[in-house]
Amino acid sequence: MSKGALWAGAALSALLAVGVSWLRRAPPPKPAAAPAIFEDVSSRAGIDFRHFQGRRSSLLPEDMGSGACWGDVDGDGNLDLYLLNAAPLDPKKAESGSRPRNALYRSRGDGTFEDVTEKASVHGRGLGMGCVFGDFNNSGRHDLFVTGYGGNIFYRNDGGWKFTEITRESGLSDTRWATGACLGDYDNDGRLDIYVPHYIRFEDRPGGRLRSSAVERGGFSIPTTLSPFAYPPESGALYHNEGAARFRNVTSEAGVANGEGKGMQCLFADLDEDGRPDLYVADDVSPDILYRNTDGRRFADVTSSAWLGDVKSSMGIALGDFDRDGDQDLAVTEWIAHEKSLYINLLRERRDKDIPGRRLHFADGNAAAGLGEATLDYVGWGVGFLDYDNDGLLDLLIVNGSTFEDRDHPERLVPQRMQLFHNNGNGTFSDVSASAGPAFQTPLNARGAAFADYDRDGRVDVAINVNGGRALLLRNLVPNGNHWLEVGLAATRGNWDSVGARVTAAMSDGRSQTCLVTAGGSYLSGNSLLCHFGLGSWESVDRLDVVWPSGRKRSLKAVAADRVVTVNEP
Repeated sequence: MSKGALWAGAALSALLAVGVSWLRRAPPPKPAAAPAIFEDVSSRAGIDFRHFQGRRSSLLPEDMGSGACWGDVDGDGNLDLYLLNAAPLDPKKAESGSRPRNALYRSRGDGTFEDVTEKASVHGRGLGMGCVFGDFNNSGRHDLFVTGYGGNIFYRNDGGWKFTEITRESGLSDTRWATGACLGDYDNDGRLDIYVPHYIRFEDRPGGRLRSSAVERGGFSIPTTLSPFAYPPESGALYHNEGAARFRNVTSEAGVANGEGKGMQCLFADLDEDGRPDLYVADDVSPDILYRNTDGRRFADVTSSAWLGDVKSSMGIALGDFDRDGDQDLAVTEWIAHEKSLYINLLRERRDKDIPGRRLHFADGNAAAGLGEATLDYVGWGVGFLDYDNDGLLDLLIVNGSTFEDRDHPERLVPQRMQLFHNNGNGTFSDVSASAGPAFQTPLNARGAAFADYDRDGRVDVAINVNGGRALLLRNLVPNGNHWLEVGLAATRGNWDSVGARVTAAMSDGRSQTCLVTAGGSYLSGNSLLCHFGLGSWESVDRLDVVWPSGRKRSLKAVAADRVVTVNEP
């Protein structure tokens, strides 16, 4: 019997012994969802971005990127957008006279953007993979960390739309293939640290010896140069923020090398609510790994004891309390022929049963939730929990795109459509992609997806980077009239972005929603740092509770809906 089967058996036995039944405890189904309408407003908004100028060389790094991230670069309260680019590894296949560059789009505050890449000097280089904004020196300005095939890039925000690359000076220089970085203050010293997953040691060249061989995977014959099985893994890296934009590699002493994993995306999140952010790493063709933060200095691998670690092919990660029981659940996208994973955090169930300790346990609920067969035929990448209709329940959006070459046109990859799943309120989801708008009916090779209410109308939107295609800005136009609240945090003692803070919105009927502020996630991307709450028919939040990483707390009562509120750390 496989380890995965043993763990699954142990998980089931333990669940039965404890008497946990999250489905039995779920509320009754809610009424059918209003139509989900997302409109592609890229051109109208001024987002004119095309990924990958040239023809593929059938080499793996070309097909894996790229991402997108939101950040308020100039502190004007409007979210700006950064998109990463890539180029053929074979220079003969690049478009004549083209130089692929990343792009930074400044929000004008009226729903439109302007390209300020030249002014900001954040062009990037090589094959761009992921990005995340964060204030690493607590200056009040968002700096920018970029990963790629060829290594990291660190841009310091000097104000006035001027960035300075300080990769080498900062201690973040590394030429290994870096993927989806994430930020978190793992030792609660008030400064944001960085974890960088690395993928594989890719070794080949255009027309090299491996191009003519093939690997069988999932019943498909794949050129060796496109298969991660053909290459050894690269360990991840944890960088401790020493202050003044200087970092120290503490991977070994912290115990988070993930040496056997082929890292795709990571996420810092306090999953056991002990005040210290834990670390989840999604790995391709190797088990995902969960590191529990034991003392603010070291981490322990608790993958097996948490009932995780199935060998799939993970890509992206989403965090959210989809079942509204107060703890944070995980959704992980996978390769084709693998069901996408929905990991239900059982922390609240353990407390309800008076089980001592904070030991992490998760139940894989994708099949029961209706996410099993519906996702089998897709290669999933970017992913996010979002309450697209503001009914108070987190829905799920997955962007897809094949890694298979078109048989008739091998220079192209086979596209796939995106999927939108509506939360039914009883532990299940329904696929509502058919009513989500034309963008969801058009097959794409989507990769990164970054979520934010960019136009501040109270509905969560999404920016999508498309491998070999044009980026999409999908504006949420759901017209159901439900109320909402967005919460921004201002720290005085810890990291300026309040990454790691926990926000709970409680209603007068006893129900509540909880949001954890995270930086980096989805796939190679970074979402808005604001907490978004859909309120349904409620016109106010009875009580808003915030707990910062410093341990300081603040509560607000009778908070009016349909606005963005900023809560200052006391």
